[in-house]
Amino acid sequence: MLPQRYKIKGKAVLTLVFERGKRVKLETRSPFSLRYIKRAAGGPKFAIAIPSQLKLKAVSRNKTRRRLFEAIRLNLPFTNGKNCDIVITVHRQLDAFDFEDIQAIFKSLIEKIT
Repeated sequence: MLPQRYKIKGKAVLTLVFERGKRVKLETRSPFSLRYIKRAAGGPKFAIAIPSQLKLKAVSRNKTRRRLFEAIRLNLPFTNGKNCDIVITVHRQLDAFDFEDIQAIFKSLIEKIT
C-alpha cells in the first residue's frame, strides 16, 4: 500500500496536471502513460486515472489500481528528487500483463521525466 503522503489529494491538482502537465509515454503501445507537472518541493505525489471508456468492472479497476500503486511503492527510490505531481492514465486492461512488466514500464516512464 502506498503511503498517503505520496498520493495526490483534491480535484484541483488533478485538473491542473491534465490541463498544463506534460505527457510521457513509450513509443510502443503502452498500457498506461504519465502526465506530470513540476512543483517547488515536497517529493513526488501520484494518482491513477482509469477512464470509463475501458468499461472495466469494479473488481478489475481496483485490481489495476492496486497493482500500479504497488509498482509505485516498490520503485519510490527511483522517483526521489523528482518534485512532481504525477497522474498515471490507464489505456488498456492490465490483467494480461505480468507484474514485472508493469514495473518495467513504470520505471522506464519515470526515467523519461526531466
